[in-house]
Amino acid sequence: MLIAGREVALANQDKVFFPGLGVTKGDLVRWYVSVADAILPHVGRRPAQMKRYPGGM
Repeated sequence: MLIAGREVALANQDKVFFPGLGVTKGDLVRWYVSVADAILPHVGRRPAQMKRYPGGM
């Protein structure tokens, strides 16, 4: 996946993260990239975390 002019390895892009909506890992990353310019000035210096639950919650 190309992000900000850099090739970023992203495994399992088709993995479904939100089954009710059918949103995949690739969809989520593309959304974050699409809103980055608007969001980063507001959260750039704040800690953030995305918890992983590989086997489900």
